[in-house]
Amino acid sequence: HNFFNFDPKTGNVLWSFDAAKNTWIAKALVAGDTVYAASGDGNLYIIDAKKGTAIGSPIQISEHQLWVQPVTDGKQVIVVNMEHQVISLGMDGKENWKQTLDTGVLSTPLLQDGTLYLGTLSGKLYAINAATGEIKWNNQLEGNIWGTPASDGTNLYIGTVIAKAGKFYSVALANGAINWSRDEEGSIIAGPTVSNGQILYGTEMGKLQSLGSDG
Repeated sequence: HNFFNFDPKTGNVLWSFDAAKNTWIAKALVAGDTVYAASGDGNLYIIDAKKGTAIGSPIQISEHQLWVQPVTDGKQVIVVNMEHQVISLGMDGKENWKQTLDTGVLSTPLLQDGTLYLGTLSGKLYAINAATGEIKWNNQLEGNIWGTPASDGTNLYIGTVIAKAGKFYSVALANGAINWSRDEEGSIIAGPTVSNGQILYGTEMGKLQSLGSDG
């Protein structure tokens, strides 16, 4: 269950961290000289990025494995767990707030302009005030949400998994209202990307779509 830091030029191991009691599933978050690593043992470990040593004690986030990378705005670190919780911690690990959702989250949230956007395995899309944890809006979509939403500053884009099919949505950032949706033959597991005014996403059937904001 070791966590490694490698020299990118040589590939040599600079340090390894072995305090975790289960596998590492989620990608770690690096913020300055600090690493925030969510472990399969349900704990969040805060690690000195230069020394590879623990900063404080492990923070229990869940009784189950942590699957999702933490996110930060430089003032807080936000983590989610499969017990339906979103938890905000100070950069020192002290809890700021906790919010309970309808079910678990399997993908990294999008933290943008003071709002946290994320989807649950039940297909509900949430916008949460990152400062207070208050739910600003939520909207039930068809299918399960596995990917991270993407935004163009006005709208939010996300795909869903519906058995062997999928659906792709555009919703308004302001209130979560659905602008349009598209049916796809394959599930949409990964989150989309917004680039140069185009929204790109792939399906489980190997199809790559490129759409304008109007769908």
